[in-house]
Amino acid sequence: MKRFDVLVSTMLGIVLIFSLLLLSRIPSTLTRDELSGEWRGSFKRSTIVLQISSDGKCILRVGNNLGDEIDQFTGTCRIDGSKRPYEFSINNIDETLYPLHSLMLPLNKQTIQMTEFSSKWRLRALSFNTDNTIILNKLTN
Repeated sequence: MKRFDVLVSTMLGIVLIFSLLLLSRIPSTLTRDELSGEWRGSFKRSTIVLQISSDGKCILRVGNNLGDEIDQFTGTCRIDGSKRPYEFSINNIDETLYPLHSLMLPLNKQTIQMTEFSSKWRLRALSFNTDNTIILNKLTN
């Protein structure tokens, strides 16, 4: 019985160490300069392009992979960095009467993951899973 307790304690310790290592690799703060630029990815057979300028303006383009249709949303980006994952919103959108809300978590300086966008803050995703996660990579010039 004691051997089992030692084994369980060891396994919990290993899981704790790996968790701390993974959390330490996620950047603690997110600056506007780090987000400035063009981010590109795909989600549910659509191409997603998010352009963020240093003054907080942003453009979200959603197009199908055939290149036929492109929906564009131009507005002001807001990031609430008080907790993780970060709350990300596009407000004052020229093309709609409502804002778009998502969660954002940087994986490294070149990759961020976001949840699927929602038109209502209370209905946005609260966690990341395989069905709602958009992976965006920063394009470099």
